[in-house]
Amino acid sequence: MKNADYFKYLYKKYTDNTISRAELRELLEHLKTSGKKEEVEALKTQLRTKLDTRRPKVNSAYKQNFLDNVMRQTVDAEPAPGVKSISERGDRKSSGKKYTMYWVAAVITIMAATALALYTYTIAPTETQWLTYTTSTRQKATITLSDGTTVRLNSQSTLRYPEQFNGKTREVMLEGEGFFDVVKDPSKPFTVASGELTTTVLGTSFNIRAYPDVQQTEIAVATGKVSVAKQTNQDKDRAAVVLTPGEAASYSPDQGNLIKSSVDIREYTAWKDGILLFNDKTFTEAAVLLEKWYGVKIIIESNRLDNCVIQGKFNSPSLQKVLDALQFAYKIEYTFVNGDVHISGEGCEE
Repeated sequence: MKNADYFKYLYKKYTDNTISRAELRELLEHLKTSGKKEEVEALKTQLRTKLDTRRPKVNSAYKQNFLDNVMRQTVDAEPAPGVKSISERGDRKSSGKKYTMYWVAAVITIMAATALALYTYTIAPTETQWLTYTTSTRQKATITLSDGTTVRLNSQSTLRYPEQFNGKTREVMLEGEGFFDVVKDPSKPFTVASGELTTTVLGTSFNIRAYPDVQQTEIAVATGKVSVAKQTNQDKDRAAVVLTPGEAASYSPDQGNLIKSSVDIREYTAWKDGILLFNDKTFTEAAVLLEKWYGVKIIIESNRLDNCVIQGKFNSPSLQKVLDALQFAYKIEYTFVNGDVHISGEGCEE
């Protein structure tokens, strides 16, 4: 099942005039289960703007006539049987649900009409074929996109990307972790949708960590400059955080805002070279890295272990090798129970 972020992404493509016919059908089908009255007014404005900007030579009277016809079919049309019109409604509470359904139908009709106008009065965009690449546990992969950009995908991650970048932007979607080395093209920004965030660049290298089962999303820059913003933010320019080499932005739904900081970029990029790096990590933080790296569940049985600060660097290590090193350095004990790793020990002084 596709999540809400995917449909936010489709809606953005719709408003940017880059949505394909197949994607539009997906979005319209999704809207059948949700919709708000305010969307109608917003879509009216979008429809008028689209007709003005995408086909300026079309006779203005013809465009106005088309717009009037669409509005008549949605707003002024008779409601569906059993649904009272605005002026006829009595009890708002009793008819609220049906009234909402009427507005949903209006939203869908306007969007469909807009798409029809764009395909009728302009050259239809090339149908975009989207590809999906997913890595399994302990698997890493390198993907080269059509513009030459390379993406190093970490384990348990998914990249969704177009076979060809046909529009004015280069857009991909990431779930999990990936290191991007983006080919520079000032005329065509590169954007990555990950969770609730959108990262925009022209040409640079950076790492995104956005696993769905981890609350925090992190973006760290190795070279160049990137802009990070929430996808749902209306004023993205003002809310965006700009990152340069050695800087990172973190975000979690609980905190609700982006936090910028200076970081050691090696912490975010070592994995792509097969290096497992612990730099001032607690046992809880180290457990998260081990779980993603080896695909096992790590259970820390003593809170005192989080008083320890872990430093370590391993080159393509086995899980056994890492656990043995931790056992030697921090006097821990570990056992395997039904495939899970249980770690115990006296811990460290605060």
